[in-house]
Amino acid sequence: MSLATPFQLEIDDDSIDDLHRRLAATRWPDELPDVGWDYGMPRRVLRDLCLAWADHDLDAFVDRCNRWPQVRGTFQVGVGGVQVHAIHARSPHPQAPRSCWCTAGRGRWSSSST
Repeated sequence: MSLATPFQLEIDDDSIDDLHRRLAATRWPDELPDVGWDYGMPRRVLRDLCLAWADHDLDAFVDRCNRWPQVRGTFQVGVGGVQVHAIHARSPHPQAPRSCWCTAGRGRWSSSST
């Protein structure tokens, strides 16, 4: 296990510009009639999601995320390592149960409370 080190979310402007270009260039497939969610997300829902991402203020999102103290480290699991990201903050309420929220791998959140 590596020691947990402080972490701040950073998204560079080139990545944001690339995301906006790719969202704008999306080619939308035809949709099968009357299938709902049977074959995945309906086109209109996905399109609305993409429009929301295109209009989302990612700089403000990064600023909100970075208000929390965050750490990350690598834990050995079997023959490989898993990088874990966690928010490290105490509740302002002394009687609040302890809670651990962290991500491992590609953004899967898990939690634990005591």
